[in-house]
Amino acid sequence: MEKRFLISFFLFFSLTNVFAINIKEINIEEQLHEYYATGTENADVVQAWKTYTQKGGLEIDDVKDFFELSYVCSFYALASDEIQKEFQTMNAHIKKLEKAILKDSELSILYFDYLWNQFSWSPDGFSIVSCLPKICKAVLKKESDNPDAKIRMAMWYSSACGETTYLWNSYIRQNEELIDSLDNKTKFNACLQYAIFYMHIKDVKKSFYYLDKAEDIFPDALQPLMLKENFKKGRFGW
Repeated sequence: MEKRFLISFFLFFSLTNVFAINIKEINIEEQLHEYYATGTENADVVQAWKTYTQKGGLEIDDVKDFFELSYVCSFYALASDEIQKEFQTMNAHIKKLEKAILKDSELSILYFDYLWNQFSWSPDGFSIVSCLPKICKAVLKKESDNPDAKIRMAMWYSSACGETTYLWNSYIRQNEELIDSLDNKTKFNACLQYAIFYMHIKDVKKSFYYLDKAEDIFPDALQPLMLKENFKKGRFGW
């Protein structure tokens, strides 16, 4: 009996370590390129993600890996009701850890992305929009020049911009120079959002400049094409 228990424990421990190694080896940018090119889920990514969603809860030490896997799975969720439901369940667990997350700048930035990528399909759109600036402000309160927080704050402002929001527009323009310093996945999102911003203020040339820039980052992605079609129809957003 004791021998059987030790063997079972060893197998469980080994499998847990395999998942941990696989999670560390997953390159988010490569997975996004693969998804945009093929339109199919990577089963290994989903399986690694589900090691967290099926736990029934999260510890603060789990959050970084969970957020990084969620970055890719949030795109899979566009075509999967099952993954969307799992996100909604996990959001409740994340909410319980929010205070601890906001104490750490790196986790806060990952938290912003985790919510931002759900916005297009989540039924909790209002709560997401309300939470995003709080995350950025928590980081900027500790690190006033944090470029990741500043550009995300600008992205949030641009998602609700208009010709009359002078102060918001100034902030968006002021932080535009940070775009090229970002990693590709963040730069891609920023380019899309700045394209929307410039279309709102009737700078068509600058808007399409950012759409072309986004296409250069992920050539197979559909988002730039979708926005171009929407712009042609007079719809300045998604």
